[in-house]
Amino acid sequence: MDKATDATARNLRVLRAIHELSQQGQCPTYLELCGALGFASKCSVYDHIVLLCRFGYLDRTRFEPRALRITDKGAAWLRANP
Repeated sequence: MDKATDATARNLRVLRAIHELSQQGQCPTYLELCGALGFASKCSVYDHIVLLCRFGYLDRTRFEPRALRITDKGAAWLRANP
């Protein structure tokens, strides 16, 4: 799989965590995602979010907290990969 053009299983894991944590009422922070995913830094979460946005699976409003939204394409990807 070409990392420059294709989302990876790890990207799917991040998207799934965003979806699951969002079920609690609000979008998770980068720190909450970092803890849920076992990542060492928030920078890792940020890198995955940037890629997911680039691929069209996630939408975010820059400079606003808790402003991530899974797109229809992202929701379809989650359904296709249970």
